[in-house]
This record gives sequence, structure tokens and C-alpha cells, in this order.
Amino acid sequence: MVEPKDLGRAIQRLRGDRTQKMCAEKVGLSPSSWSLYESGDRAPRQRMRERIARGLGVELRVLDDAAWQMRNERLAAETGSKGAAAGGEMSRDPRLHAIDEHVNGVAHHLRELALLLSKRPAPP
Repeated sequence: MVEPKDLGRAIQRLRGDRTQKMCAEKVGLSPSSWSLYESGDRAPRQRMRERIARGLGVELRVLDDAAWQMRNERLAAETGSKGAAAGGEMSRDPRLHAIDEHVNGVAHHLRELALLLSKRPAPP
């Protein structure tokens, strides 16, 4: 799962030399809203990610790929520093870490779904 901070860094990277105001105005967002997405303080939903991609002048797939790249770079840095802190032990494979994150995310959503279904009244 991509965290809002990873997406924010991807937005910032794709924005390049353009100002936040310039990109935000292109899609009808306030610069302050754009800033919240770029800083990772706000997580955009699908429609907003599409608008942000349009403001950056890229396809949504490019934005999503950049966010995953930022995530993988962060995980590699985290596992590298953990490996160094553990006395030089071999660091964990970032791909395995990513798989664990996805499995945990799916499990979380399944638990939420089961909880919602358990609260539904039984059909007649």
C-alpha cells in the first residue's frame, strides 16, 4: 500500500520546477489543498488523484508508478538502516516487505468487511 507521504513525494518530484500554485490552478484546486496532498498530510481519493495527475500533465498511471517508486525507495532505505543498526545483518528484501504490507492490508479490509456484514440484519 502506498502511504500519503510517498504519494506526496511523487507529486513533488513530478511537479519539477513548476510552482504548486501553477499546478493547482490547472485543475481548479487551491494552492493550500495542493500543498496538503504534496506534503502527504492529506490522502487523495481516486478522483482527486486523477485531477492531480492532470495538473502535473501526466497520466494517472505515471503518478501511481512514481508513488510506488518513492515507496520502494523509502522501504529500501528503512531496511538498509535497520540492517546496519542490527550489526550488519543482511537487510530484509523490500519485495517481501511489500508483499507483507499488501497481505496485511487485504486482511485489514476483510476484517472490516466481516464486521460490517456481521452488523447487517439477516435476510428474511
